[in-house]
Amino acid sequence: FGSRSMMDSRPFQIFEGSNEMLYTQISEMGLKMMTRLKTVNLFSFLMKYELTKNVAAHFKSMLNFTVDANTPQRKMIDLGKIISRVISVNHLVEMGSKGFRQDLINSSIETIKHEISMLVASYQYQIKVAPIEDYKDSGNWSSY
Repeated sequence: FGSRSMMDSRPFQIFEGSNEMLYTQISEMGLKMMTRLKTVNLFSFLMKYELTKNVAAHFKSMLNFTVDANTPQRKMIDLGKIISRVISVNHLVEMGSKGFRQDLINSSIETIKHEISMLVASYQYQIKVAPIEDYKDSGNWSSY
């Protein structure tokens, strides 16, 4: 009975969905600000945005690309993750200016840079997968 109620409550599914919604909201807010600033380049926006302007230059080679306002939701999640990671680096730099150990900050920044590079690759990957119809001819994997 206890396990059934746990499965019915689905806390992990809700948790994951909430994170994706937050990333979508971050990217939507970013796109609105970009529209107000009349820029479509992510790096240019981050250089002007208060929470990222101090560290955006560290990411110029990765984030110097055009953002399409009509991107699919999956890409919006990636964009929200990218923006949130850059904001996190800004907070790390602020901690360093207050005296936190610089070696720990540098290590964290390198880890986040790696994450951002993977997210940018995912965001820029443009192949669209569509359902395949009439797959039954030569589509039965059990015969192989």
